[in-house]
Amino acid sequence: MKITVDRDSVCMGDDVNSHVRTVVIDDGASCGDLLKMLRGSGFFANVSGNDVVWVLTAGSVCVLAYYTKTGRVLQLISETRLSGICGLGKLNFKYYTSPEKWEQIQRSRRT
Repeated sequence: MKITVDRDSVCMGDDVNSHVRTVVIDDGASCGDLLKMLRGSGFFANVSGNDVVWVLTAGSVCVLAYYTKTGRVLQLISETRLSGICGLGKLNFKYYTSPEKWEQIQRSRRT
């Protein structure tokens, strides 16, 4: 299947070019498979200090969080197959400047 994914810009210079990518991936691929493919392709910006979080969203649903410094991947919904989340909306990786910032956003959504 073909998946189109975008990511946020991390600074003014990073927004000069589009970050939209269309990739071909197995029909049964997981969100983790997509992350692994994109990590290996240079999709994510190299951020000084490298302590940032990229959160895969499908529309307004947060799907997974990728912590760049530790390599930790946190699954945020029970559905892991790409085919199951593609119908929720545009796939985008949102950029958070630190794990603390992402955790602050998560706490504010719960209240």
